[in-house]
Amino acid sequence: MCDPLRKCLRGRENACCFCCKTWIGMHLVNFFNIFMLMCAVLNMIRIFQITFDLGIFYTVIAYSLRVVLKFRMCCDSIKARYDFMLCMWITSIIEAVIYLWEFTDVFISSEVYCDPAGITPMFNMNCAWAMTVILGLNAIIINLNFYFSAVAYEHYHRGQKKPKLAAREVQRRVDENQMK
Repeated sequence: MCDPLRKCLRGRENACCFCCKTWIGMHLVNFFNIFMLMCAVLNMIRIFQITFDLGIFYTVIAYSLRVVLKFRMCCDSIKARYDFMLCMWITSIIEAVIYLWEFTDVFISSEVYCDPAGITPMFNMNCAWAMTVILGLNAIIINLNFYFSAVAYEHYHRGQKKPKLAAREVQRRVDENQMK
């Protein structure tokens, strides 16, 4: 039986969202990162026609780095898992800080963000409501990023318990020390 509350209290052991295995969760993380990268690139193209936005630029770099490091995990190793997990946590924290900065900026100077030809006429809503919806969706995405960071940690932690990966990591360190 899948009991999410009990799993949260006992700790996550090879469980991801919807009671699937961590391995499937890592594929979900990659799918999410690729989707968000495509959305960020399209948004960057649209926004950069008007002005330069550092938040969008960072988002494209962060999701690109996540996708590259996830594909690097095709050659499974503890180091690759660690690098991906670290990347997920660091980029999620920076993204949360940027979100808080943009959140306060939008509500302090909302008239700058209200473009009459923008998204508001398409959905027949006023600008304040549109900004609230967009910022709410951003908050959900940031929460997903932190959740997926926890999934990446679980994947890294499970990799440390695998003897084959541990032996490969020891060999990698020995080879690295011999190179020096």
